[in-house]
Amino acid sequence: LSTNATTSTSGNFEYSASDWTLTPSSAVFSVGSDSNYNITYANATTGLTVNQLALTLDTVNTDDKIYDATNTATLNSITFGNTVGIDVVSFNTSGNTTTFDDVNVGVDKAVSISGGSLAGTDSGNYSLPSLSGVTSDGDITTRAITITADDQVQTYGFGSLGTTGFTITSGALQGSDAISGVTLG
Repeated sequence: LSTNATTSTSGNFEYSASDWTLTPSSAVFSVGSDSNYNITYANATTGLTVNQLALTLDTVNTDDKIYDATNTATLNSITFGNTVGIDVVSFNTSGNTTTFDDVNVGVDKAVSISGGSLAGTDSGNYSLPSLSGVTSDGDITTRAITITADDQVQTYGFGSLGTTGFTITSGALQGSDAISGVTLG
């Protein structure tokens, strides 16, 4: 059998993903002889179909950020774990939208990525896996704020200091976050 399929551009002898012609020729007989037959060879009806290999994720690299009450993330790169041989395949981060799966502080946060595309000379031989809810190396770290007790003057026997005598003196709350009270002691 022969085919018009091309091979990987990186030097592998793997057929590139696509539909190709499949042509039989030169029948070899285990019993009898081809001279006893007038053989006509015809191409396969469908031919050879080489499907793209679904990539697996190796690393998803995102920037760390300080808590800001949003799930916006910045994607730097994705590497894949199952490319064939020395195939050249990468992820073009241009035009992607990356979001952490929630806004809260955490380590190695899950992200979802939309947009972007495969790049590289062998990218046509591969398909992207799902990029939703994948583990990244990106962290959301805590935001520093300082809460200072307000000065108070009380009369003996006053009972309690309450919960509202305070001011945020450095840093700032983010988004719709609000402090309704602070235990004063």
